[in-house]
Amino acid sequence: MDRLAHNALALAESGTMNAPPRRTMSPAAKTNGHTPELELDRGFIVGSGIECSAPLIAGGHRQDELLKTGHWTKVGQDVALVAEFGIRYLRYGIPFHVVDANAGNFDWAWTDRALASLREAGVEPIADLMHFGVPDDLSGISDPRLPARYLAYATAFAERYPWVRYYTPINEPQVTATLSAHLGWWNEQTMDDHGWIAAIDNAATCAAGAMEVVRARRPDAIFIQSDACESFLPANAASVDAAKFLFERHLVGWDLAYGRRPTEPVVEWLNASGLGEERLAWFGEHGS
Repeated sequence: MDRLAHNALALAESGTMNAPPRRTMSPAAKTNGHTPELELDRGFIVGSGIECSAPLIAGGHRQDELLKTGHWTKVGQDVALVAEFGIRYLRYGIPFHVVDANAGNFDWAWTDRALASLREAGVEPIADLMHFGVPDDLSGISDPRLPARYLAYATAFAERYPWVRYYTPINEPQVTATLSAHLGWWNEQTMDDHGWIAAIDNAATCAAGAMEVVRARRPDAIFIQSDACESFLPANAASVDAAKFLFERHLVGWDLAYGRRPTEPVVEWLNASGLGEERLAWFGEHGS
């Protein structure tokens, strides 16, 4: 099950197993004999996605869930099952590390087949453009080459598939940065504040930049962003401020991507760790 399920961002609609895949609901869900229109820009929808994580783990091994689950070779069968369940929207990972394995020479062969299968089945993809992994020649999420590389890829995707309206530009930018460059589990596997800040900066820059380039080509695009929702509770009165800071800090990837200035304690931490006012001003202008 995709992490999307934990964030309640996926979309599904009840239907019988042999019902048509689109615009179909169980009789109990119908109102006055009509099937209600459920669209992402009009209300809340619950549903699903295909697990597509692809980080590098210990030993430099690619943990590619599209391969591990067999979806890579069973796209047609899997999409048919999605449609059979009546799912109308599916968050769907685009393998950045495969499409852009040779910088700028995009390989869309698998993505073409996968998206064509979804379109033919009447399932709207929510294009998940980067899910924890980057191309092999980049050192990780904090690599200074990542934003330009990713934005070229995101632009090419939007131009190649103009019919795609729904996007997750970067899956969980804060989680991506934290597990890669703070906890040291994935990708660059580092554990220092400066590398962590560089990774947060890059992930948020990619998210904000992708929303700009997609909107320039698809003004009615809708972005379904996900990230962790953590809670920090003080053990005693002396730790209230520390818990508050940790909670506010874990939102920084979201804040930057959407152009919100973090709280001043978090700003002080960012400044001290290498992300200064010039970068904050950039996010204020470009985040959305």
